[in-house]
Amino acid sequence: MLNTLKNNWKIIVLIAVLIIGLVGYLYFEASTFGKLSIVIISIYSLWLFFSSYEKKWLTYLTLFLVMSDIYNSHIGLDWSFSIIIVSVILTVWFLYILTCPYSGKLNKLYIILICILELEIFLSLILWPINSIGKSLILVSSFWAFTEIVHLKKEKQLTNTRVYVISALYLVAMVLVILTSIWESY
Repeated sequence: MLNTLKNNWKIIVLIAVLIIGLVGYLYFEASTFGKLSIVIISIYSLWLFFSSYEKKWLTYLTLFLVMSDIYNSHIGLDWSFSIIIVSVILTVWFLYILTCPYSGKLNKLYIILICILELEIFLSLILWPINSIGKSLILVSSFWAFTEIVHLKKEKQLTNTRVYVISALYLVAMVLVILTSIWESY
């Protein structure tokens, strides 16, 4: 019973964070097509979550929306770096716990590593001349790559080939985001 309450609490908080991220995205996004497409993707992710209990897509969408909101809040609302750092660490920590429900000392190390990795990428991307959507996509793809590697390691299915494939997919996604952001600016 207690375990069910813990899982329901996490689900309620995940959906609340998704709604907050969606409201922030709708506030900052100027394009009607962008607003409409993200609402449709959110509804589809919620449908996937409730029909098959697939948490990953909902988690990635939530991470994308929250990181986009944090970038826009830094630029548009002039948030201080301390608020940004705490927001990024808490968001990544919470979403990692939802995505990788493993326990133990090694998992605590993974949580620290993913928080530092995402924070470092976040702070580095602040200086890049690409839009907040592209920056958020890079953060989501790095989160995906890290969690996939951890999941494969925990399941004892991690091989060099899989690490190369995940790394190649991450690099391709990053290059595509950067190229489309540069192309969009011309």
